[in-house]
Amino acid sequence: MNHYAEKTIILFLLICTPMLSMTQEKEMKFAFHNYNRYYGEARQKKDDVKGEAMLILRDTFAKNPYRYHSMSTDLTVQECLEQLDANGVFLGLKDLEEGLRKNGGFQKISSSSQNKIGLFLTDAFNRIWKIADTYRKGMISEEQALSNKVLKAILHYGTIEAGRPNDGPRLHTSCFAMPTVASNIYFCFLKQMDKAENGQGEDLLKEACVMLKVIGLQAWTQPLRHDETDLNVVSIPRFRNHVWWVGGNALGYRSLLPIAAMYSSIPMIDLLSEVCQKDWYYYKGYNKQMSITFDEQGNSYLEKTPGMYCTLSDKTGSEWKKFSSTFYILENILLMLQFKLHTSGNVGHVPGFKLTDKSNVDFWIDEIALSEAED
Repeated sequence: MNHYAEKTIILFLLICTPMLSMTQEKEMKFAFHNYNRYYGEARQKKDDVKGEAMLILRDTFAKNPYRYHSMSTDLTVQECLEQLDANGVFLGLKDLEEGLRKNGGFQKISSSSQNKIGLFLTDAFNRIWKIADTYRKGMISEEQALSNKVLKAILHYGTIEAGRPNDGPRLHTSCFAMPTVASNIYFCFLKQMDKAENGQGEDLLKEACVMLKVIGLQAWTQPLRHDETDLNVVSIPRFRNHVWWVGGNALGYRSLLPIAAMYSSIPMIDLLSEVCQKDWYYYKGYNKQMSITFDEQGNSYLEKTPGMYCTLSDKTGSEWKKFSSTFYILENILLMLQFKLHTSGNVGHVPGFKLTDKSNVDFWIDEIALSEAED
C-alpha cells in the first residue's frame, strides 16, 4: 500500500466514524505508518523456498483457526448479521458504544476506562469472527459474510481500536485478543484477502483487508515500550529485557506467527525462529523447571511448575535447611535467579496451601552454590 492509499483510507475512516478526535487521528496515523513499513518490508524480501513455505503456512491458518477456543459470543450467526446496521454498527452494542464515547471516553487513559473499551471491542470483533468462521465452514454465503455492513463493521470497530491512546494501557486486549481475532477473520476470507492484496475486488474489501492487518500488527507493536525497540519491532532487542516481551507475554500469548503469515513476512518468520531457538527455556522448556515447595508441616518437596516459584507456608520453622534443584540451562546463557516471598495471590499447584503476610516472615539466604550435575 503506497503513501497515497494510506491517506485515502485514513480519510475514509475519519469520515465514516463520527466524532473521531484529533488524538485518535494521531494514533491512527501511527498505526498505519507501522502497517505500511512492515508490510512494505515483507513484500521486498523474496525467497522462493521460504515463499512456498509461507503459502503452506497461510493455507494452514485458513483451515485451522488459531486459538479457536477464544471465540466468545452467545449470539448465533443470524443474530450477528441481523444486528448489524447499514453503517456496520451492532445494534446490541450501540448504547454501550455511545456511553463509552461520551466526554471523550475512548481517549481516557485510565485502566478502568480502557479495560471496558477493550471488552467492548473484543465482543464486537468476536461477532465478526463468528460471521467469518460460519462462512469458512460453508454454512452461509459469501454475499452474506462479506456484505458491505460486515466490511464496514471491520472498519468501524477497527478504527476505534487503532485510535486508542498509546500512552494508556494497551496490554491484553490490544496485543493479545484483538490481533488474534483479526488474524482469524482474515484467514477465514483468505481467498478474498489474496485478491484484495493483488488490487482486485471492491474498495471496501481492500480497506477491510488493510484494517485487519493494522489491528493484527498490534501483536508486535503494543504496548509501546518507549525505547529504541519501538523503532524496529522485528528485532531481537524487542524480545529482551521487558516483562511484556519475554516468556509467555511474548511468545506464548501474542499471535506473532499468525500475523507474520498474515503479512507474508519472511523477516518476521526468520526473527521468530531465532527468538524461539534462544528462548526455548521460556517457551517450551518451562515444564522442566522445578520449584521448592513447603507444605503446612514444614516439609519440602520438588515439583514441576509452569515457572520457577518458591513458596513458603507459615509453619516452615526456624532452623536452617538445605535445598537443591536441577535446572536445564543451555551453554552460554545468562541465568538470573530471583528469590522473593510469595505472600499474595493463589498457589494453585499446592493443595491446601496457606499464604502468610510477609510481615510475619524473616527470610535469609546464607549461601548459594551452582555446580554441574552428573548425568
